[in-house]
Amino acid sequence: MKYTLAIILTLCFGFSQAQNMMPPTGNKDTLKAWYLKDKNADGFAGISLNKAYQLLKTKKSTPVIVAVIDSGVDTTHEDLKAILWHNPKEIPNNGIDDDGNGYIDDYYGWNFLGGKDGRNIEKASSEKARVYHTYKTLYEGKTVDEKKLSAEEKYKYQMWAQAAREIEPSAENNMQLPMMQRVRSTLIALDSIIKKEGNKINYTSAELEQMSMTSADGKNAKSKFLNLMKMIGLGSEVKNTMVLEMVGEEVDKMQDDAEAKANPPADIRADIIKDNPNDITDKFYGNKDVMGAGSLHGTHVSGIIAASRNNGIGMDGIADNVQVMMIRAVPNGDEYDKDIALA
Repeated sequence: MKYTLAIILTLCFGFSQAQNMMPPTGNKDTLKAWYLKDKNADGFAGISLNKAYQLLKTKKSTPVIVAVIDSGVDTTHEDLKAILWHNPKEIPNNGIDDDGNGYIDDYYGWNFLGGKDGRNIEKASSEKARVYHTYKTLYEGKTVDEKKLSAEEKYKYQMWAQAAREIEPSAENNMQLPMMQRVRSTLIALDSIIKKEGNKINYTSAELEQMSMTSADGKNAKSKFLNLMKMIGLGSEVKNTMVLEMVGEEVDKMQDDAEAKANPPADIRADIIKDNPNDITDKFYGNKDVMGAGSLHGTHVSGIIAASRNNGIGMDGIADNVQVMMIRAVPNGDEYDKDIALA
């Protein structure tokens, strides 16, 4: 629940009461990439990246391939296109496994969450729900003497017992879920007002700052939406769609947690991927679509690592001589152990 408290405070209690949680303040140019700056030189407690580059300026730089195991990456992103790894032994989109590694058209990396028909898993259940419901009929309501179990049976039972404890809805989740549902509804309503009065469907916080709202509702919507984006430390180039997606994912996760014990998860993996998730030798599955569905987080992480530097577009990545190989293995929900192991 990374942003839950910040969102609730901002929308329910107002910006002024939560200013102590705000990121550094200042004009747009001063604040840009504050997290890369130096406390003594710039007044921001960042990572002092320029100092690091000064120390390394006499060293020879060698390209490094960084595998990002995450939700996917936007391969069309203007600040990432130049730093994405390309498989030199693979001809893209020819339907042939040119390098003979068992993965067809793995030009940017690989998507372990896709099917051969091109469909992709966007949302998966939690691991605790999968474990709990898989072994529920074996152990629930039964007295189990672990001393009489084989090593494998004991492992399964202990894993199920842990899942059974964790799957119980928490009091915190039950309290915050209705508030977050109201927050999502409020955000959608605010966004609708901004779109109508600002005559713009997609907008960044920087663009929203410049919008002139004439009605009281428009001014209120603009103020609250901007306060939220500042509150959770989103950059000036972040769009409204990202904010709505972030909040929506948070609400969905909380809803899933509340219902996980009562509702067995659907086996979407069997429908889309058609592999055996418990067999590590069953490894030639997935597809080439590293963008997939819901690649927001992986794109964000890739940008932090290696977004093209000093090009005047968006953010500057930390490393200036890396190529990002994307391994899509993290859905909205919990990843599968086999996908991570094979990645």
